Amino acid sequence: MKTVGTPAARIAVAAAQALWIALGLIPRARPVLVPANAPASDFSAARALEHVRAIAREPHPMGSGEHDRVRDSIAGDGLLPIRAEWIGAPIR
Repeated sequence: MKTVGTPAARIAVAAAQALWIALGLIPRARPVLVPANAPASDFSAARALEHVRAIAREPHPMGSGEHDRVRDSIAGDGLLPIRAEWIGAPIR
């Protein structure tokens, strides 16, 4: 198979790839972390982690009491969980 391209084009492509890699290695500034006691209108990773820990405390398969606890916890936070009566095609 014959390759197409002049030496200048190959150098340009290699330089573009090197620039792309170099730009990808530059560290980005991290956002400022907001404490858990921040106003409720501001997102707080610390506050979100408390919710994740409460949800992930135990497995919560569908139909279990733990699933109901997690659903009620999410609803208590002002979110609206979607309740599905069944998922997929009905069995005939």
